[in-house]
Amino acid sequence: MRKIKFRGWNKEFKEFEGPYSLMEIIHQDDATGFDDECIFQQFTGLLDKNGKDIYEGDLIKITRGHLEGVVEIYWKENEVAKNHQGQYSDLNGFIKKSGYDQKLISGQNLAMYEGNFEVIGNIYENTDLIN
Repeated sequence: MRKIKFRGWNKEFKEFEGPYSLMEIIHQDDATGFDDECIFQQFTGLLDKNGKDIYEGDLIKITRGHLEGVVEIYWKENEVAKNHQGQYSDLNGFIKKSGYDQKLISGQNLAMYEGNFEVIGNIYENTDLIN
């Protein structure tokens, strides 16, 4: 079972804070309006080839097969995708988005590529890497 944790992008100071548990976010927000200051991104439960945690909003470089390239990781619910056998299924989970080609990969399928990708940035600090 993966650990549920979040990091927060502080909009004012332009830096990441955390990691935080869900309870820490809820209690901080009730007391201080914490949620207004930060954009929270959830840990995917996956590590890159260097052992670094992968969060929503991370830009990863994949170096295996047809998925080679730089992609953004984000959370998507209620997406329908067609698999290689022509069957449709609902996807709820972390998926990759790259430029105009928004291939959907469930977190479980993305785990198949673990060890073949590396965090090279994020959507806030490295906009130059986004296609």
